[in-house]
Amino acid sequence: MKKIYYIVFAILVSGLLDACIHDDTSLADPDFSRLSIISQYDTLSVNLSEEFVYKVDVVQSGEDRPLTYEWGYATYNTKDESDYPAKDSLKIISNEAELRYTFRKLGTYYLRLKVDNGEAISFKGFMLNVTTPYDEGITVLSQDDAGNPRISFMKTLTRQEIESGVKKEFVTDVLTKENPDYTIKNCTDLAQFGPYLLLASREDGLIYKLNAKTFGVMYKNRVRDIIPDFTCKELMGSGATNWMLSENGSAYRYELTFDEVLVIDNAVGYGYDACFFGYSSSYQYFIDYDKSIIYSPTGNKATSSSNYFEDYNIIGMVPWTITKLYTIAVLKEDPSQGRVFQTSGSLSKLTELIKFDGTDLKLDKNSTIMFSKTYKNAYYDYGNNIYRWNCTGQFPKTPFITFPDTKEITAVAMDPDKTLIYVCYVDSERSGLKGGIDIYDANDGKLIESYGGIADRPLRVFYKTK
Repeated sequence: MKKIYYIVFAILVSGLLDACIHDDTSLADPDFSRLSIISQYDTLSVNLSEEFVYKVDVVQSGEDRPLTYEWGYATYNTKDESDYPAKDSLKIISNEAELRYTFRKLGTYYLRLKVDNGEAISFKGFMLNVTTPYDEGITVLSQDDAGNPRISFMKTLTRQEIESGVKKEFVTDVLTKENPDYTIKNCTDLAQFGPYLLLASREDGLIYKLNAKTFGVMYKNRVRDIIPDFTCKELMGSGATNWMLSENGSAYRYELTFDEVLVIDNAVGYGYDACFFGYSSSYQYFIDYDKSIIYSPTGNKATSSSNYFEDYNIIGMVPWTITKLYTIAVLKEDPSQGRVFQTSGSLSKLTELIKFDGTDLKLDKNSTIMFSKTYKNAYYDYGNNIYRWNCTGQFPKTPFITFPDTKEITAVAMDPDKTLIYVCYVDSERSGLKGGIDIYDANDGKLIESYGGIADRPLRVFYKTK
């Protein structure tokens, strides 16, 4: 008889433990009422500091009885899916059927609902992502004629937001909204470096470090205190590997952890005019157009193309693979004779790859060249059009994407997957905010989305990641 009691007790304990671990069960005697919690979603999202409102349906199998509710949350346990989803003890935040709560800290949380009708108890667990309105999406830096910068941002919507009928739109006053105590003027560039954004200004050679999730200023660095002739013209890099190209022809590193500007011998005094990414954003190259030399600062020296291109004017670069770098150039004495040269990623092993007709070439050193790893095509702006080159033959004379004369292209970029082309422009026929962005399919050139009146004169566009 004792064995039977032990077995029954073991079964009961096992069932209770299972309920605790999975936390999505109903505990009740088969002869009594049972509860079912019905929710459309298992994963929920809410913006930081915005009230989160959520309600589920509860179905009782027998007689309707009064229900009591308990909502609680804890940090989500992301290390092991088999573990209990709450990393620590639950904080109880509501005893109402409809949850209303404002989360004040970013993160991923385990949200649990407990429903009790006196005879049965049911649990329902959710993964809750507390994000910002600026979690990830298209970011545009623009500026008006008075030198006042503007950051416009359009968030990439979650599935929950899309199904709830939320429409995509740009927030056009992010910089001033999130930094009311700062007066920022005359910006030249904006770029993301992991969890940070760097915003460059001509005013005193200032570099602002922003939180990439909130756009809030974290630090203001007056670089001219260290480098008197510093004015950042372009930012480039990835994560810790970041560079600031100055109008003085040198490049400097910005150390993000301690907010220090690093003066590195292999990047100072070379006469840099422009910078290009390699196949990966971890590879950066600088061009001296006057001397027709390409540099890649590595180690204690700047690897260079030496005199490879001394008879040519360099126009631009295309990163075909990590080990194959294409350089587009035309002969100085006869610009109709064009060449595409191939070198290794370390600028060695020069090979003449393609001869092309440089007459009426729709590409120059002011063009922004983008490369799609997906389609193995290069895309670039010239005049007021976008061109596509297959990287194997002659350069096109016919535009891939044509813009009207009333819209002046000012900035271009591609999405992280390299399947979409972002084209920013100024519309002379529009009143108010004249800047806009059109988004095209990089495969067929078809217009997918268009947003007008979202910026001043665009300077930079990119997709900000989480």
